[in-house]
Amino acid sequence: SNLEYDIFMRVRAQVESYIKRLQELAKTIATVDVLQSLAVVAENYHYVRPKFNDEHQIKIKNGRHATVEKVMGVQEYIPNSIYFDSQTDIQLITGPNMSGKSTYMRQLALTVIMAQMGGFVSADEVDLPVFDAIFTRIGAADDLIS
Repeated sequence: SNLEYDIFMRVRAQVESYIKRLQELAKTIATVDVLQSLAVVAENYHYVRPKFNDEHQIKIKNGRHATVEKVMGVQEYIPNSIYFDSQTDIQLITGPNMSGKSTYMRQLALTVIMAQMGGFVSADEVDLPVFDAIFTRIGAADDLIS
């Protein structure tokens, strides 16, 4: 029991001397894992490389909410196209309950975030401005899956 504890403490001390290197290695592995995962999803689900513009225009042709599409399946999912010209600063979305308003807003936000982090996006074509903020009010009780 004492021998086991002594061995454990020696191994711990040796590992501790490499802690900075191990943390850097873990960070690098995590980065590679994220990039590889984004690449696999982009390939498997036919995502496209987004374009960026300086005209403050939003163009998403046949955009899809990645999570909803995965759950529903490609055959059932109906894509949404979103177009804002440079004069559109706000959009008011109305409709009956369960008509897809929250999913539509989440789809736009997810597309913007994925594009700006360097990922491919779930649409046929995407051309976006660079965003510094996204403001929305989405009901907290919504459940995209059920």
